[in-house]
Amino acid sequence: MVDQSPLVVSRSHWNAQEIAESRAVFTAEQLNAAVYTLENGNAEELTRSLLTSMVTPAMS
Repeated sequence: MVDQSPLVVSRSHWNAQEIAESRAVFTAEQLNAAVYTLENGNAEELTRSLLTSMVTPAMS
């Protein structure tokens, strides 16, 4: 079973409640930093971190 967030990037003018309700994964700045890292940095570390954040620690 896969559960995809309906929105990946939050809008800069949204308040905390709007961001929480949207279930946005990134701010625009975070997404830009992730793309930069994938292109120029440690892509493997970023990928592991992102994938780890997407599953519960209780999962084997």
